[in-house]
Amino acid sequence: MKEDKILVVPHRGGVSEAPENTLEAIKILIEKGAPFIEIDTRLSKDKVPFVIHDDSLSRVWEQESLISEMTASEIQEIRGKSGAFKGLKIPTLKEALELAHNKIGVMVEVKSDEGLDHGFIAKQVMEVVTPFLKDSSTPIYIGCFYPQVLAHVKRLMPEMKTVYIVLDKVHLIYSDLILPDFLAVNTCIFSEETMEFARSRGLPVWVWVVNEKSELEKCRELKVAGVFTDQPVALGLL
Repeated sequence: MKEDKILVVPHRGGVSEAPENTLEAIKILIEKGAPFIEIDTRLSKDKVPFVIHDDSLSRVWEQESLISEMTASEIQEIRGKSGAFKGLKIPTLKEALELAHNKIGVMVEVKSDEGLDHGFIAKQVMEVVTPFLKDSSTPIYIGCFYPQVLAHVKRLMPEMKTVYIVLDKVHLIYSDLILPDFLAVNTCIFSEETMEFARSRGLPVWVWVVNEKSELEKCRELKVAGVFTDQPVALGLL
């Protein structure tokens, strides 16, 4: 890993380096010496957490199905059809954490949607995550756009490190209610004003998704704690 005070977090498992959200991505980033990785998780129809960004399988897995409408056994039969994904499978969250354990830090972004039971989703994810926290030399954080999910995570385990992910400024204030450990802001709202908001609350800031050198330099100038990036090697961060 290159010397840098900023924590480098390959986004979706490092989109430019490996097929997103796969075990292969985790293996490659471990080999490259990445300190951390971000992966996404969604629940299957029978409430098993899988590592996948979209509910729809069409973009990556070339199937017109939804994760939320398929059972775990059905999802485990799926294999990538072409390109870098050919022959690969959608891993469970448990499989991903088993591979990463004591080798690389993990930020698990919990995917939820309006109208879903945020508390139940938090519970299902935490049941998988909790065993990996024991005797671990690498951290696991839980991130989410929905403050309700992070509030439930803190109720289940107050010591769990959480990352509140924010796309627009109007939602920043929710950090005062859920008391996350980190604030992750999109590049479109990243500014000195945002940094001052976070500093006044003692919140380290991560920025997503930083793919341009100019964005990285701005992050360094404003002294952010970490960056999510699709291009860790191209930016000279790994």
